Amino acid sequence: MIWAHTGLGRFVAPSAQHLALLDELLSDPRHDHVTLDISWDEVAKYVVANEATTAAWAALIERHPARFLFGTDSVAPSDWQGYAPTYAAYQPLWERLSGPTRALVQRGNYLRVFDAALPKVRAWEQAQLASAPK
Repeated sequence: MIWAHTGLGRFVAPSAQHLALLDELLSDPRHDHVTLDISWDEVAKYVVANEATTAAWAALIERHPARFLFGTDSVAPSDWQGYAPTYAAYQPLWERLSGPTRALVQRGNYLRVFDAALPKVRAWEQAQLASAPK
């Protein structure tokens, strides 16, 4: 499951406990199927609002580097330029993350999650076709 925006939005600001709640969720093995997407520019505004919030988000992501995605939440971009402004907005966060964590968030987790999903989707499609009335 990909949880878009970590629960944040244009009209939903983070509570004082937001990062602690995310950490609790990500630390619970019952929820190891949950991945958080941070690709929206509205979320970036919260993440890089100031040094303290950027540091707190970086620490959370470093504790759970395989659980964050960037690049799955943009409205049908035709090329990289559709993602570039949001990517640039996260620059203070990218600078705080270690190289391996940054690589996972920016690309590695996306490849892992979506590559693993493809055979499952194709199997589901085949099952639906097999059970369809003739």
